[in-house]
This record gives sequence, structure tokens and C-alpha cells, in this order.
Amino acid sequence: MATMIERRTGPRAWSLISVGADRQYAGNRGYRDDLRRVYQFDSNVANCRNVHPGDLALIRDRERLLGLARIGRIDSKPATKTMLRCPTCDDVDLKPRKNKRPKFRCSNGHAFETPNERVIKVTSFEAHYEDTYLDVPDAVSVAALKAAAPRPNDQLSIEEIDISRLEGALVSSHPTTRELIASFVQGAALDGSTGASEKDTSGAISYSPSMTDTRNSVLRAIKARRGQRRFRNALLKRYGGQCVISGCRLLDVIEAAHIWPYRGDQDNHLGNGLLLRADLHTLFDLDLIGIRPQDLEVKLAPALRRIPDYGVLDGQRLRISTARPACEPLDCRWRSFQFKWSTE
Repeated sequence: MATMIERRTGPRAWSLISVGADRQYAGNRGYRDDLRRVYQFDSNVANCRNVHPGDLALIRDRERLLGLARIGRIDSKPATKTMLRCPTCDDVDLKPRKNKRPKFRCSNGHAFETPNERVIKVTSFEAHYEDTYLDVPDAVSVAALKAAAPRPNDQLSIEEIDISRLEGALVSSHPTTRELIASFVQGAALDGSTGASEKDTSGAISYSPSMTDTRNSVLRAIKARRGQRRFRNALLKRYGGQCVISGCRLLDVIEAAHIWPYRGDQDNHLGNGLLLRADLHTLFDLDLIGIRPQDLEVKLAPALRRIPDYGVLDGQRLRISTARPACEPLDCRWRSFQFKWSTE
């Protein structure tokens, strides 16, 4: 079995229709889904090649959202598929009729009792959730899902979703979804832009980051950092004027880094800030550097560990004393770092 590893800039969220244990539509023989582990589809389905590892899956039936998961891998293999067609015009857009005879009617208006069957060659795909599936019964209706689609289309069984429109309902009704959505959004919209400051405090402080954003600016370019004077000055005071990873004290190359990417004033919290040397700031923004929350140990991506000047940093702890960063943004970034390097 071949494994798809093709990737594109930024993960996406998808609504995936799964109707019971056997998924069947009028024009084709259905699939068998284990809703909590895998979603099956094929190359005859719209958007089939746009779904990738790292994407967020919103699994639904015809009436409501059933579950939420992050796709860990996608396997593919050659297969065949039986298509049902109109005997008169060969149309595959067939609608079964519950109370009328003949049983079927195609989109061109032809009625018939038995459709023709045609076997075609396809590529079969299996999207595996890798134990990330969460049940979210009654959290979101199909109407709300459709309203969150940037390009709504009733004919799509795989439809792109703007998760920012559903975040509030999901998190309020099922708080356990917050971490899953946060890890997805971090991969979808890394951003290291600028901001102002908040009153300094010491020790660990409470901070809850916003999760949704539509920008992918770090993946396009690393933005200029020096326009954040107040935030930077407060962090210089908080962390003693040194890079908390390397110990560098050359202020010309020390930057104020947001742990959770800056998207608005709520993220300009000192518990969400670190002082980093410019190159380490960029590597941290790109999830090539991670910080383990429980002991503040620095971990590097495999390729980075092989570079001597960076490899020496792997395994050391942040150079801080009492002014510990907030726990939640550290947790979110750590999960993003772990997910990225477990699926590459």
C-alpha cells in the first residue's frame, strides 16, 4: 500500500460525509467507515487530492456533526468502483424515490427501476486519524457546517470549512476540542508579527490564546520584528536582556518573540513572550525549535540537530529564573512541534 506524502502550504479543515457504517450514494456503491479511526474515499470524489496529513476532519452524517479529528496519514492503492448509471442517458446523478415507481430518477428526468452498473478503475484513499478522534454530538448542525464553507456546494462529500466560524460552538459545548483545534490552527496560520505590551509580572501567569486566524504570513515571509518597542523593552526587563535559548546579549539581534503567534492585542501578553536571537526566533516560528512545557527544555527538529552551531542547543533549558512564560501557549506550541515532526 502506498502512502501519500504530498503536502501544500498550510493545512485545511474539511467536512467529511459519512452516513452510517455503510456509506452509499445513488450513483455509486458506498464505502465502509470506522468513524473514529479512518475515512475512505477515492479519486472519483471532488477534493480527493486536496486532503492531506495535518488537515482537520469534521466527520458528519446528513443531520449533524459527529466527530472531530486530525488526519495523521493518508494511504492510497489502486481499486475499482461500481458506478450506477441511467440506462437512457448514462447519467450518474441518480436520486432514489421512496414512495414512487420506478425507483430511480436521473437529473435529466428519466425514470427507471434498475440502473446500469459500470466498474471503473480508481485510486482508493484512507485518511487515518491516529487516535485523535473526539466525539462532538449535538455541537454543530449541518446548516452551521454549510454556513462555514467558503464555497458551499451540496454535491460535495468532501467540503472545505472555515473552522473559525465553528470554534466558539465547538469549544463551548466540548472543551476537549480546544487543544485539537489549537494544534491545527498553529499549523495553518503561523505568524510572528508585531504588537504592544502588557504590564510586567513575575512567575507563571495565566494566558489563553485565541486559536483561529486566516493568515499564513510566516509561510510567505518572516515579518520585520523591530516595530514592537514596548513589548520588547518589557521582555528585556523580564528576561534580563538576553536570548533565553542561546544566552546572547547583543541587543541588536535580540527580538521579542510571541510564543503563540500574534493576531491581535489579546496576544500581547508578557506570558506569551520570549526574548530570542533573530535566527532562533525565525526557527521557533517555523516549529523547527520546540520548548517542552514541563521543564522548559529546548528541542530541535532532526535536521537542525545535525548543524553543529544549533545542535549544541538541543536539550538545554531556557535561561530564565522566576519569570516563567504562561503554560497554555507553551502547551499549544509544543503540541504543534510534536505533531509536525511525527508526521513528516
